[in-house]
Amino acid sequence: MLYQVDFVIRIKESFQEVYQAIIFGLSITEVKDQANDLKREIPGQVDFQQIQIYICEF
Repeated sequence: MLYQVDFVIRIKESFQEVYQAIIFGLSITEVKDQANDLKREIPGQVDFQQIQIYICEF
């Protein structure tokens, strides 16, 4: 199945950066694991704990 994954980074209170990815996975658990791997590749000096991940199925 295909899943849309949004990575949301809140910068200050009024601005957000959003990165998106389309991930193919057999289960939501597999997609979450892949999303966590991708989260580490987001550029900038961001604390990885501040990145929220939203997943929706196509």
